Parts: sequence; structure tokens; C-alpha cells
Amino acid sequence: MRLNRLSDNVVVKRDVPRLMRIEVAKMRRGYEIGLATGLFRVPRVLEYDEAAGEVKFEWLVGLQCVRHLLANSPTPELVTRIGQTLAVIHRDLVLPDDMKKPLPSEFHLPGETEVFLHGDFTVDNVHVAGPGEPIVVLDWQMTDVHGEDSTYGTRYFDLTWFINTLFARPVHRYLGASREAPWAALFLKSYFDVAGGQWAQEDLRAYMDRFFAVKFAYRRRDWSLLRRLSMIPANARLRNFVQSFRL
Repeated sequence: MRLNRLSDNVVVKRDVPRLMRIEVAKMRRGYEIGLATGLFRVPRVLEYDEAAGEVKFEWLVGLQCVRHLLANSPTPELVTRIGQTLAVIHRDLVLPDDMKKPLPSEFHLPGETEVFLHGDFTVDNVHVAGPGEPIVVLDWQMTDVHGEDSTYGTRYFDLTWFINTLFARPVHRYLGASREAPWAALFLKSYFDVAGGQWAQEDLRAYMDRFFAVKFAYRRRDWSLLRRLSMIPANARLRNFVQSFRL
């Protein structure tokens, strides 16, 4: 994948055509959902070359990453809007039948509500333009370690991946106060307040346990020892949250 800023208000992104086709379809539908609900924004697709796997979309200026905001000046209102946003994405995002591909088996959950997924809903891909402004949701492409062109599966996937990135801070970032656990609980509550439907805390907890077992195995294989050591406090807090959260 290549991402280049062409001007003050245009960005071009290039990738494998079959993957870019999915991302563009998600962005276009996400743009419509954001306009209809007023909860969030998605950069508008300006031009798309399907054969080349190239898309030009608007560059939204003045954005602040949610990772930074939640670490330094978080507010319940911001966390609530993030949970609500993911709920309406899951409710309203629909892709063509030929784009409906399930998650890999290790992330699949039979019997739970399945939806079209954002795919990379993280604290790095959610931004805010300013106080009172809708949040901005970026990068609608599934990561390669999660199936690359997978688009459909349990809603717990996007929820768990966001919470993973919320806790993922190296050891030196845990020297001060940390509020990841209450923000994670508020994010989940805000999501289910909007999404509704049948769900159980124990089912979500079991899915998170399985998800993180898979992720930690990947990291033992792919990460350096130093990087893994730096994440020990984050992993410990994450596991404690999974075992103890109540909504």
C-alpha cells in the first residue's frame, strides 16, 4: 500500500486492485452513513481507478488522532461517540454479495451477530477535527494479519481490535495515571446501547480471550524480545480488563 498527499486537500492511495475495490466501497458507504447520522465523517472519494487500484480522496486538515486524545485529554463524550459510531457502521454498512468474505477461522464466532466490518477500527484510525466536530473514521481496509480481504463476521472483532489498540502502549507510557479500563468499558456500553440485539458479557469475554491468545502467539513469532518486554504492562492491564469488565 502507498499513500501520498498530492495537495492541501487531496490524497492518493494505491494498493492491490481487489483490496482497493473493497476499501473504496466501504469508504463510499461510510461517507453516506456519516452524512445520514451526523455522528462521524469519512473522507470523500474524488476519483477511483479500479484497474490500477488507485483512489484519490479528500484530505481533511487539522485532525487529531484519538490515540493522543485518549492518552492526554480524554472525555466521556468522545469515548461515547466512538462506540456509537461503530454501532451505526455495523448496522448500516452493506457491501455487494461478491465482497462478502468471512473472517479467518481463528477470529470466527458461530452463532453471534455477524456484520460487515470496518476491519481496522483502531485508536490510530479515528480522529477528531475539533471540539464539537464529528469524529473522522479512516483506513477502511482489513489488515493482512486478519484476513486481508475479509469483510464479514462477528461484530466482536471490531470491538476487540479497538480495545486492543486502546491498551497498546509501551512501558514508559504507563508511568502516570491510566484510564484505559474505564474508557474501554464506556466504549463497549455506548456501542451496545445503540446496537442492541442479543449478546452476553461472557460470550464477549470468551471471544476476547481467544482473540488475544492468537494475537500474542503472532507477536511471540514476529516481534523482537525488546518490543515484547516493553508491552508487558499493557498486556497485563488488557488481560485484567477482559477478566473483570462489567457493563
